[in-house]
Amino acid sequence: MGSNGSMPTHATQDGVLNTMLIALVACDPNGVIGKGGHLPWHYPEELEHFHREILGKVIIMGHKTYLDLPKRCLKSSIPYVFSREHTIPEEEVTRVEEVEEIPPSEETQYVIGGSEIFDLYFKKGKIDSALITHIKKEYEGNIFFPLHFVATWKKKILRENDDFIIAHYFPTC
Repeated sequence: MGSNGSMPTHATQDGVLNTMLIALVACDPNGVIGKGGHLPWHYPEELEHFHREILGKVIIMGHKTYLDLPKRCLKSSIPYVFSREHTIPEEEVTRVEEVEEIPPSEETQYVIGGSEIFDLYFKKGKIDSALITHIKKEYEGNIFFPLHFVATWKKKILRENDDFIIAHYFPTC
């Protein structure tokens, strides 16, 4: 952890700083993260955890996640939205179409979904760790987090209650 409590950036051999990218998600045991564009559950304590994590940070998401995200999250963060649509209010967010359009930062950046954005970042090898809230109850849904990407990663449980477990995952390499 950095001195301010955030995950630090790390340097490549040529001295260029790479931003620490963390996948931040809540999912049920089957990887469900949404149903019809919305969260299928409501756990206030989990939502507060999410809001605390992203406070003041860069958050990276797809258009559908942007539409469903509470506006208070946008106001307290630095949001980038993947979208080919030009209808997104530019005063709220920065619209991007490619991963490379998001500038590196000395602060941790969070990839917050949805499914296609998680898949894109994992396939490009950009995710450094994952902070996953595992909802204990199963829900019906049609949007999924790709749990197979973290299946072999080290897992550290950070918190547990009757409804969910928050775990931090790190690559095993």
